Amino acid sequence: MATGNPEQGRASNVVFLTLSVQQIQELSSAYFNTFNVLLPVLNRETFMNGTVARLLRDGYGDGDSGSVVALLVFALGTVALDGVFERPVSVVNGQPSGFRGGTIDHPPGLALFHEARRRLGFIWTQYTLENVQLNLLQATYYEATSRHLDFWRCTVAASMVCQVLIRCEQVDWSSATGDLVKRAYWTCVLSEDLYHLDLDFLQTGIHTMEDEVPLPYFHEAQEQHQGSSVAVGSAQANQERSHSQYQFLAMIALRRLIARIHNVIHDSSSAQAENFDYYGGPPVAVIREMMRQLDSWRALLPRPLQWSDNNRFDFPATNPMIRRPNEPLFSPDQGPVPIGHKYNLDVVTAQLRTRFYYARFMMYRPFVYKALHFPELMTAEDGNCCGFALKSACTWPLAMAPPKNKKRLVLHVSAWTQNFMGILLVLNMCWVNDCLRQIVDEGTIVSRREIESTTGLLLEWMRDVKQVDGIAEWSWGILELLYDLRPER
Repeated sequence: MATGNPEQGRASNVVFLTLSVQQIQELSSAYFNTFNVLLPVLNRETFMNGTVARLLRDGYGDGDSGSVVALLVFALGTVALDGVFERPVSVVNGQPSGFRGGTIDHPPGLALFHEARRRLGFIWTQYTLENVQLNLLQATYYEATSRHLDFWRCTVAASMVCQVLIRCEQVDWSSATGDLVKRAYWTCVLSEDLYHLDLDFLQTGIHTMEDEVPLPYFHEAQEQHQGSSVAVGSAQANQERSHSQYQFLAMIALRRLIARIHNVIHDSSSAQAENFDYYGGPPVAVIREMMRQLDSWRALLPRPLQWSDNNRFDFPATNPMIRRPNEPLFSPDQGPVPIGHKYNLDVVTAQLRTRFYYARFMMYRPFVYKALHFPELMTAEDGNCCGFALKSACTWPLAMAPPKNKKRLVLHVSAWTQNFMGILLVLNMCWVNDCLRQIVDEGTIVSRREIESTTGLLLEWMRDVKQVDGIAEWSWGILELLYDLRPER
């Protein structure tokens, strides 16, 4: 399309004949119903009515951030569709891989992603909201295709641009643009925190601004909710979208609590490490207070998000007027038919609930250390707390079906994989260490069956991820010896 200005050194805009209007709508819907539910960095209505409408009229140009954002959305939409419904990249020991679509070296949406990357150089140095968004979108694609270091590089770039944007621009937090800045900021913080707390990656400092940046308001949802004439089907769709937005806000609140848990446990452990003559044990009073705060967080969740330990595998009550399905949302195996839940319900729910049990495990983990290194000092209460630690590490929804069968849609796969590796080391000690074995054999808090079931799920996860993750492949060499695993066929 000859809309460029050669006198200004601008190339003519182009169109992609393979991207029909119907396909653009399909890929955009796939993205907004999956990745943007987990990380809501874009406004659906603004993207479709503004960015896409303009590109259909004027074409895709160099130096145009909207063109790059759109191409990244289409690439992620391709990943969202193929990552659920296409063939697995491999079958090992009769078990299909959870990575679906394309191949290990040629993931879905790669051609569209390369078209976006080709245009990045023209806008890479701009300190704008669009630059933060496209860095986050690019990071999401890298993580979905197991390029973890590239994911981290783009996340850091997004965090740095976001900090400059907030400090140097006058942001009206009550405006629609200000709301998108808030979403981008908290997306950066959530991503950075996970890798810092779990893998000790360095922080950019964006977390120091959390008291200055309000929580997102989600303007498009509020505007639709306040509309006078809304169809029944549209109202139900808005309610389902609101459920995912509550999830994002709940993750932000849980993230603050997890950061506090890490700081408190780490500071207590460091203080005890300086005293070589006496092991004072875990800070019981502090752990009790943190546990109270964690339980309060779950109790204060919006009603559709609440769950109990007894029904943690069930569907959430997204619509109180509709009865929940009788079958569970999460199970060890789902069968051969791919399952694609609307608005990514399974992955979003698994992320929130698993993060909660991760926090509980981190809180009680010092008692596992005491059982391993100072069994003679263990009291009955210590044994119970150690049992709660093992119980909290068992059957995480994220490691179960359907999420395990659509790993391209799971955020931060590398960080979760390293968490699973640490849990497998602890679970193996349940059969080696006398103190832990006694706690499991008593079966009052955690049973042998739960330990064995969790071990099977996590080993299956590690066996699958090691095809695309070098650290997981290195870890598998240790697990093969610990668990006496047979060679793969």
